[in-house]
Amino acid sequence: ELYSEARAKNVADGIFKEICPPDRPYLVSGDLRAYFPVGTHEEAFRIFDPNNAGQLDRSDFKFAVIDIYEERTRLAKAIITNNK
Repeated sequence: ELYSEARAKNVADGIFKEICPPDRPYLVSGDLRAYFPVGTHEEAFRIFDPNNAGQLDRSDFKFAVIDIYEERTRLAKAIITNNK
């Protein structure tokens, strides 16, 4: 569960360390293949790589995870506000 930006940063670092091959400092779409349903890893990668650079370093990945966390937080607040 991501309950703070600091936690999102820690989770992002842990995920990156786990899935990034030891022989390079960045991820490519194929690195996500084992973590997503067949045929969806490229679509998932595009979420993390909006500039279509084709690779994500630790900083890019962390920024994307934090951005997802912040969007989730904004959405939850909006839902709560609209239900009052």
